[in-house]
Amino acid sequence: MTKAANEAKVNLSWINPNVEYTQGLENFIAKVLRPGTEAKPNSFLRLITEFVQKIAFFGAINSLSQTLIKLTAPGVPDVYQGQELFDFSLVDPDNRRAVDFTLRERILSEIEGEEREWADRCGEMLRHWTDGRAKMWVTYRGLMARKQYRDLFDNGSYTPLRTSGAKWQHVVAYARTLGERSVVVAFPRFVHTLMNGEIRQPLGNVWGDTKIALPDGDFRNLLTGEAITGGECSELFRTFPVVLAVG
Repeated sequence: MTKAANEAKVNLSWINPNVEYTQGLENFIAKVLRPGTEAKPNSFLRLITEFVQKIAFFGAINSLSQTLIKLTAPGVPDVYQGQELFDFSLVDPDNRRAVDFTLRERILSEIEGEEREWADRCGEMLRHWTDGRAKMWVTYRGLMARKQYRDLFDNGSYTPLRTSGAKWQHVVAYARTLGERSVVVAFPRFVHTLMNGEIRQPLGNVWGDTKIALPDGDFRNLLTGEAITGGECSELFRTFPVVLAVG
């Protein structure tokens, strides 16, 4: 809060400090976050705790989408060390803590496995989404795809894919294509609205008749190992909330 107040440059700044204002701000933050009593409960603290739980869930889905975009859209992906998992730090200096590489190495070794196990692993990752393994999985599989299809990601075209159906506004999709090879990327948007605020993954029948107009050919989901036989979102998002498919 001190950093935000200084960099807003409304009541003070780094070169024009206001000790009285800063102290008042710190006192205010301390009071609004102080646990209440039975006689005088802190309703703000209760409400913001409930709010944070919901925002964290839908924010995690957004994080998977943004990670996939970063790894597949035209350009060079920029992955900060330590951001392979969900990170709940604020801006600097809070985000400059030492990276736990041992934890990341352990998680990566745990999620690697045979392709036939991918769908089950994805389901387990989503059930325990707070540990960040789902983001590590998207990062790992996305980088492996870039390595395997390097020419496509370096030189392939970018084509937005048309969506249709009742929930067409809640899905974004595009294809990267070079020659006869295509990689399709799809992910949800406005997931809180899509799910009516219910803390539940946007999978399966949630999508109704929504479809994506896929390029011709047979595709395989590089995140779940599943074959893709059509553009129905209920099938594309059957197991995992984002799609990276090669055809």
